[in-house]
Amino acid sequence: MRIVTHIQKGGTGKTTISGNVAYAVSQKKRTVLIDADPQGNTSNWFIVEPFAHELADVLQGKANIIDALIPIREDFYIVPTYSIDGQLKNFAENQLSSNPKIFDKLYRDLEEWGAEVVITDLSPGMSLLEKYVLSVQDEVIPVMLPEIFSYEGVEIFAYELNKIRNGFDSAIQFERIIVNMLNMSYGQHKDIYGEMQKKDYEIYLVPQHKGITDAQASHKTIFEWDPRSRAIPELLKISDYVIRRA
Repeated sequence: MRIVTHIQKGGTGKTTISGNVAYAVSQKKRTVLIDADPQGNTSNWFIVEPFAHELADVLQGKANIIDALIPIREDFYIVPTYSIDGQLKNFAENQLSSNPKIFDKLYRDLEEWGAEVVITDLSPGMSLLEKYVLSVQDEVIPVMLPEIFSYEGVEIFAYELNKIRNGFDSAIQFERIIVNMLNMSYGQHKDIYGEMQKKDYEIYLVPQHKGITDAQASHKTIFEWDPRSRAIPELLKISDYVIRRA
């Protein structure tokens, strides 16, 4: 099962959702989290020691995927990206177009190794890097905020994804959306949720919750930092869906 959280807007919580869902899925399935964002935020969250290889090394043939895998918890691994002096952006801009099958090979190698679920965290752009990654996924679940620009971004994303399907002959599914940091006491949040209900998507509602930034600063998931967090029931719904699909 290959799944990615993506939308063309920063600050919606894609990295937070990806990392926490990956942790929850790993309780039942062998899970790999790929940090495919040149900023390397996912790697900084989970990794506390220096690491030898990053994603770009694998893509450039400087290391194999097994060498780059870092165990985070039991059955939970990450393929990291350096946040400083990382080569992912350079690879994407200068070499990716001449390696059209490179990401499909990456995921196949992980599946042959034994990964049952691969979750990928992307930057919020729609450059060649994001397009190639999206084109080889089974499903994308965008993460939006309950605000007007994020809401409008869903339609823009759907349009761009359809171009990827056609241009890359991709079968990626887009049937679910995560509405993150929802507070129904806010009028705009309530209105945006009402509008989303009119659309033909299954919606996951992750409420506003404390502790996320504290958990990340401590290199932990919200499950480990605050098992009573209001976000956990909905995060478990998302992870249960991924587990069933896998």
